[in-house]
Amino acid sequence: MRVGIVAYEGADELDVVAPHRILGAAGFDVEVVAEERGEVALSEGLVVAATGDFATCPPLDVLLVTGGSSTETDRGRRVQQRNERLLAFVRDRGANVQLVSAVCTGAFILAEAGLLAGRRVNTHWQYRDELDELMRRRGEPVEIVAERVVWDGDLVTCGGVTSAIDLSLDVVAHCLGEDHRRAVEAVLERNTPPLTTGLAHR
Repeated sequence: MRVGIVAYEGADELDVVAPHRILGAAGFDVEVVAEERGEVALSEGLVVAATGDFATCPPLDVLLVTGGSSTETDRGRRVQQRNERLLAFVRDRGANVQLVSAVCTGAFILAEAGLLAGRRVNTHWQYRDELDELMRRRGEPVEIVAERVVWDGDLVTCGGVTSAIDLSLDVVAHCLGEDHRRAVEAVLERNTPPLTTGLAHR
């Protein structure tokens, strides 16, 4: 299965890297997609390479929209909420994938693309009221649920930052089954007892 992780200048590092690592470990074909191919500077200075762009991105099975800085005016998700090229890409792919997902404030981008009307969703706890107000202005009902990962049919969203880990593992279970999720958790040493090597510790 092919996953497209939408990245942009000011996107949160964990929103990009955690799903890439976890879904890659599960065997998904993961691609970082941006408006243009090449380097993308994330919120805390990490630079990643977008290997796909909106114009040439192949068909996807899973679309994952990242969140990002909400405090800056020249980058981050507030800029991307007004980026018509990104919104058009998300809107088009959202109608043609098996699963639409958003981490943290990536929910705002889904909202502006018209993909949250009538759905159950979550976002970073600091911005739930803002998301509710945005949906009211759009005249679109939404139920904001204060759970770490929120599923609504073919849509999955989550809270902030480290919630990306839980969302990614949920996607693995949803697409490949609970046994596969447990295998990935074991490889990443998450929710598993520590492995011993038989060496004595002194």
